[in-house]
Amino acid sequence: MSADEAEYEVRWEAVIALDDGSDEERSGTERVHAPSLEQARQLVERGVRDRFDARHRIVRTRVISRADEGEGDYVGGWSQSLHYPPGAPDVDTIQGWRRSGRTPAQMLAAMRDENPALTPLALMLALEQSFDLERGDLREIRGWCRGNIDAGALDAALEPRIDQKKPRWNRPFELREARRTGASVAALARADREHGGTVLAIMHLIRAFPGLGLREAKGIGCELGHKSDADLDAELEKAIAALPKR
Repeated sequence: MSADEAEYEVRWEAVIALDDGSDEERSGTERVHAPSLEQARQLVERGVRDRFDARHRIVRTRVISRADEGEGDYVGGWSQSLHYPPGAPDVDTIQGWRRSGRTPAQMLAAMRDENPALTPLALMLALEQSFDLERGDLREIRGWCRGNIDAGALDAALEPRIDQKKPRWNRPFELREARRTGASVAALARADREHGGTVLAIMHLIRAFPGLGLREAKGIGCELGHKSDADLDAELEKAIAALPKR
């Protein structure tokens, strides 16, 4: 331990997603040497992630320690770290299946036919991120994978949840279709701003047009109340034309 370091005791908690789709809670206490309590917390959190990431998917972690000035416990916020599962169809493909009328059971069966190695957790994560759901909204997938519920019961549970979120998950597609058909993208983005705020409008623009940067999307989103749709559509076209060719 160097002269500018002190020893800190830091408690940690983690929620780990298992391949069967269930969660498991872990916790522990670490003693670390660091120049400050904040750096000690960071060291512990990184260590927890390194320890479990080789075999598990960490849903979230946090550290709990004494505050620097003895003001009680410091409770760190949950850090999320689940990512889109490798080997699953991309989000656009899965959303397209739903738009074409496929049921959740049909989509999941197609995913497993294409890649039998996909675990219940991977299937849940793919639908979660495709349809703006929480993993808890997809808990029936675990039962379906085990054979405890049939396709009809799975669809009855998941279809209403997926369709309720359609105005959100389908909006990027609608923006692309507006541009493809010559309709105003800005008019749709303006509606997003009116109903969900500027941040939602910006987020949809970024999702709709891969490669469009935050700066460009903000430049359009923040001007929705000040410039005409025609002017903003022209700015979008200019930004898209400047993107590297794929």
